[in-house]
Amino acid sequence: MSLRMTEPYATTVAAVAPVLLLVAVLEVQHMTTRWRDRSLQVIAAYREAGERLVAAGQDAAPEQVLDMLTRLHAAVGREDETRHKTPKAYYLWTFTMIVLLVAVVQALVWLAGDSRGADPFIAWSCLLALAWGGGAIVWGSFLIVVGPAKREIAEVAAFRLLIDQHPAVRAVMQRMDE
Repeated sequence: MSLRMTEPYATTVAAVAPVLLLVAVLEVQHMTTRWRDRSLQVIAAYREAGERLVAAGQDAAPEQVLDMLTRLHAAVGREDETRHKTPKAYYLWTFTMIVLLVAVVQALVWLAGDSRGADPFIAWSCLLALAWGGGAIVWGSFLIVVGPAKREIAEVAAFRLLIDQHPAVRAVMQRMDE
């Protein structure tokens, strides 16, 4: 299949690529907000559990309370460190935005140029950029739906295991149930 640059094709690329670029920017914003909110929720849950343990742990053995607080502090510290790391998805979205921006510039330069040759290289690079951008948006939307549900289930299970395993917490929970 041979592609060639034509005025309608270049105009379409110059119109569609910015829309895909805007969607990519919105995806990054959504991912950033979700990442921040999730981290803050997990940290709040750990802090709340620690506060409950301290408040109800006066009858618990000091070693148990100290051990639990150490584990909670380690968990909060790990989550806090994770919150500041850049996920790999940011690099993918940055690459996607650069590819789309290059496609827009190529199409606009071709449209503004004096000699408008068929230039199959630019035609193919624009097509691949649009395909990559559209694919990234579809894949990113899929991950937004599926990824958090699996992660949240795993986080809840890990948190319950951490809390339920500690003897001081079990004693406090039994007292609360009475």
